[in-house]
Amino acid sequence: MGTSLSPEIMDLITTNKNKIVSELERHVKTALVANGLSHGSLLVVAVSGGPDSLALLYVLNRLKKKMGLNLYGAHLN
Repeated sequence: MGTSLSPEIMDLITTNKNKIVSELERHVKTALVANGLSHGSLLVVAVSGGPDSLALLYVLNRLKKKMGLNLYGAHLN
């Protein structure tokens, strides 16, 4: 009993996801700059594997390229 979404709905989802990611990226970048991180800074991020920490890691990975950060993720079981 699978349902497929129409192309219009899929476009709406993609557009909203991109807006949310861009907004989150803007806020995270502001926080990084406000805390003195700049090109070449080392950033180690502890991630739990949950959706919130993975979303943060995803955004930081995007910013890594734009801001020239040395980014490492850390996870312990």
